[in-house]
Amino acid sequence: MQDLCPNISSGSTPPRNEFKNEGIPYLKVYNIRNQKIDFKYKSQFVNNEYHLTKLKRSVLHPGDIVMNIVGPPLGKTAIIPDSFDEWNCNQAIVFFKPLVREINQWIYTFLLSEDYLKRIVLVGSAGQDNISVTKSKNIEIPLPPIEEQKEIANILNKSLAMCNVLEEEIMVSKANTEKLMQSILIKLLGKENNVLVGNNSTKKETKKTLRKIKYNSKTVNMKLVDILKVNGKLHAEDLWKMSEHYNEANEGESIDQFYAELKKQIEHEKKIKESSDKGYLELI
Repeated sequence: MQDLCPNISSGSTPPRNEFKNEGIPYLKVYNIRNQKIDFKYKSQFVNNEYHLTKLKRSVLHPGDIVMNIVGPPLGKTAIIPDSFDEWNCNQAIVFFKPLVREINQWIYTFLLSEDYLKRIVLVGSAGQDNISVTKSKNIEIPLPPIEEQKEIANILNKSLAMCNVLEEEIMVSKANTEKLMQSILIKLLGKENNVLVGNNSTKKETKKTLRKIKYNSKTVNMKLVDILKVNGKLHAEDLWKMSEHYNEANEGESIDQFYAELKKQIEHEKKIKESSDKGYLELI
């Protein structure tokens, strides 16, 4: 890499009093989001004079490539945009200034692959993975002809755009699935025992129970079908709490597992059905 970018280095952190409300945009690793610079996220500025003197080594310009060297995770990279004429960064970021500006997109594309991480012995302690500036200089990078570089980068950009669309669709689908699951659980468990599922957390509304709890300690940690064989018709909440899936310490994951098994027994195995009494389940 140092054959292509002789000036490879990292930034540093100025004293607190050198940070201002305006001036030179100062980057931290958290400003590299989704492999782009997101300066709207916790933006910071550094004094212009300090930038040109003490931080002169790490002056950045549009088109430079930056990469985080302190993780986890490693592999964050971005091209400096032209929203400001000059930028600066802290010591957790290394920068690459190619001799030929035309290859900056290629360097960025290569770093996105994270292939270089397979050939670097990382250093660090206390759960941190670090890449030294020296190792950043010695990253081996293939250099195809410029037209091939452009074509590869173009194909990758199209693929990444497609991945972003698919990711958004998956997130929407996941949200809709959670809403559907929530409505089914409300129907089965009843509003007085409404379990809200989402974001790996569970909350319970504490309302007065309107029915008598049926709990048989002799049929706990059992499969749903076996519990119903012994106890007959059960309310969904009682069946859940006696099942092998119940975990008071992690009710969110527990209700998900219960729902998945119940769905299987109702739709695929055809062994359990909803009773005519709302919220109750019984064997077919």
